Amino acid sequence: MKTKIYIAGPMSGLPEFNRHNFHLVDTLLTKAGNVVLNPATLPDGLSQPEYMDICCAMVRCADALFMLNDWEKSEGAMAEYHLAKKLGKSILIQGEDDIPKLVEQRKIIVKVCQVYGASHNYLPSIDRGTMVCECGAWK
Repeated sequence: MKTKIYIAGPMSGLPEFNRHNFHLVDTLLTKAGNVVLNPATLPDGLSQPEYMDICCAMVRCADALFMLNDWEKSEGAMAEYHLAKKLGKSILIQGEDDIPKLVEQRKIIVKVCQVYGASHNYLPSIDRGTMVCECGAWK
């Protein structure tokens, strides 16, 4: 099963709503085998409360959040962070939890699982910041 990761970060008041950074992280997380929930793909023209309604629903559907740099400066990202924390979601923070490091960890776990006889076509998921594999070979 693929991990569903919501991207949270500052948008309001930034050029192009910071979409470039959201899309860059989206691409990297997708290439790493995740399902990405990206608020930067929402259409223009909604009110702030409408965006937050949609984004909070996306957070509830996610397994984890990936917090972009400067997320602490965004009221919306702070609200998403606190909702995710309350719901027990994994939280990854840009700069602390680098995407290449997470990709490499997943590759290692898949190899270890294969050594123990597990064969699967999915990547391990992130559970509260720790890599886990549903085959049971890696915990």
